[in-house]
Amino acid sequence: MSSENSPKWATDLDNSEWEKRFLSLKKASAIHGLDDWKTLDGEEKSAVSRKIVALLDDENSRVRSQAAAAIANLHISEAREALVTALADPNEWVRVQVADALATVGNPALAQVIADHLQDEQETHVRATLVKTLGCIGNEKMFPVLALYLEDPDGRVRANCVEALAKLKLEKSELKKSLVKMLNDPSNRVRANIALALVSIGDKKGREIICDMLNSDEEYMRASALYALGELNASEDRERIVKFFADPSWLVRKNAVRSISKHGKKAVPFLLESIKSACIQTRLGILDALRMIKDVSSRKVVIELLEDESGEVRSKAEETLDILDAL
Repeated sequence: MSSENSPKWATDLDNSEWEKRFLSLKKASAIHGLDDWKTLDGEEKSAVSRKIVALLDDENSRVRSQAAAAIANLHISEAREALVTALADPNEWVRVQVADALATVGNPALAQVIADHLQDEQETHVRATLVKTLGCIGNEKMFPVLALYLEDPDGRVRANCVEALAKLKLEKSELKKSLVKMLNDPSNRVRANIALALVSIGDKKGREIICDMLNSDEEYMRASALYALGELNASEDRERIVKFFADPSWLVRKNAVRSISKHGKKAVPFLLESIKSACIQTRLGILDALRMIKDVSSRKVVIELLEDESGEVRSKAEETLDILDAL
């Protein structure tokens, strides 16, 4: 491979300093890294990918973890076998990143091997990621395996398990039967994922769960319900979401902004109309959402808010306008 055609970040993949190897892989894991990758021909890609895959055995755990991230970003399918081997890495954070990479480049043929690793895994965050991976690459044959983790003591594992089961394309009745048993699960994440799974199969119980969570006294329940509404991306939910811009909980307000932002530019007309609200927190939340959506059509209204009676709103409007002007 000609070094002339190599991405600039590739030159440090075999550098003697681990920091430079790490930073090289970090660039490969970014959007620009993928853009560079697409310009390479087959021979060049093979040469660079071999170097990246080899770094799964690097002496430094941060480098190994970032190598897995680069493999996922660049979709290096030739790395599957090496990734499976790396599931035995002594560093738990490396295993998390490796499991995440397998969700991108793995295939059903690897599902049972991953299930075997899952059975032996002791770290909860690694288990949670492996469960999610099985949902991404597995099929209905993984149902008996995943069903076991609906009773895992860790809420993250159970939540990811619900999400994974919903991806397996099971019979609707079979999926519902598994989820109904968990309706009283104490985890906000689990309940939100159950609601999304039930909505996905057309069961009205899913919407009922979200409504109950929105009315909860627990901020985490309300926050997770708003996350679910963002995933559903339904226009009829926008008014309900915006009401939570004034919630007493910072976490709930944050999730409400993220939720409406997932609706994208389609939500902008509604937000611009709602910004007339007398509530300062609502105006601030809408400005945050407009900043995330980045639609220049909102610029005129944002300029008007530079004269808002609230100094906090004026400051937020300045920040939002800077973002919009840079587009």
